[in-house]
Order: sequence, then structure tokens, then C-alpha cells
Amino acid sequence: MRRLFIKLMLLLVLLAVVVPFALPLRDGKPLLSLSAIKWPTLPEIKLPEVKLPQSLDLSGDGATGPVTVYRWRDGDGAWQYSSTPPAAGIAYESRTVDTATNVVPALVPAAPAAPAAATEEKKADKAAAPAAPSPYSPEGVKKLFEDARGVREQSHERERIRDQL
Repeated sequence: MRRLFIKLMLLLVLLAVVVPFALPLRDGKPLLSLSAIKWPTLPEIKLPEVKLPQSLDLSGDGATGPVTVYRWRDGDGAWQYSSTPPAAGIAYESRTVDTATNVVPALVPAAPAAPAAATEEKKADKAAAPAAPSPYSPEGVKKLFEDARGVREQSHERERIRDQL
């Protein structure tokens, strides 16, 4: 009964969509046509152009290393940042930043699994263990957790170094 009701409702929705385009109701023409449907046009959004300092390296060549950044207040009281110091007579602060601070090294892929031919001891262990279908081996899961702990420790160490700067 429920399936019949769903089918009838789908048929009614389909008819409500198709009939205005198919039945000639006005002067032998359909009530609606695809050419009569007009979608609203959205205004084009122009983002402001950002001017970067000429000395800023945006080559993207992956060069890493320490970079010195200078900070000072301009005449309006706004903070200015640059990789070159301001004109003489303007008080500024300089800070050296390591560009590789947020770089996380890739994990080394795990060694391939042992060959399918198992020894008698392994077969006995498998027979004793309950059959639980899983694509992960217990050793692989342990290694995954160890790697995650290592990444967490590395992240904490980088936060400590960053906070000291």
C-alpha cells in the first residue's frame, strides 16, 4: 500500500512538472516554454587587488630557511610588515622566522606484508584467533598509533619552539 502511494505521488509530481510545458493551453501554445524561464543574474564580484612588497619571494620554488620580517607603525598608526626595514628614523621590530616551521615530513610507507605462505605456527595462531573480518593487521594498527604519537610530539615541539620566538 505504501509503495503504491509513493508511486502515485511521484507520478503527480512528474505530471505537475511536465504538463505546463506539454499541453497547449494558450492560443495553441503551451503554458510555459524553456525560453520563457529566466534565471536571475548575479553581479560580478571584483576582489580588491593586493599589492605585495617587491622583495617578497613568491616564486614557489620551495626554498626554506630563516626569513627576517620587519614590523613598524605608519603615520596613521597601522602596523606595516615587510621583508625590508623601513626608512631611516622609523622605529621598528625585526623577527626571524623559519619558513619550514609548519612543514610536516611525509610518513614513510609501511613495508609490504609478508608473503601469503604462512608457517605452521602462524596457521595455528590464526585458527585459535576468532574470525573478525578486518583489512587491518594488529601490527599495522600499532604502527599507525605510534606514527600518530610521533606526529603529535613533533607538533608539540614545534609549538614550543614557536612560542619561544
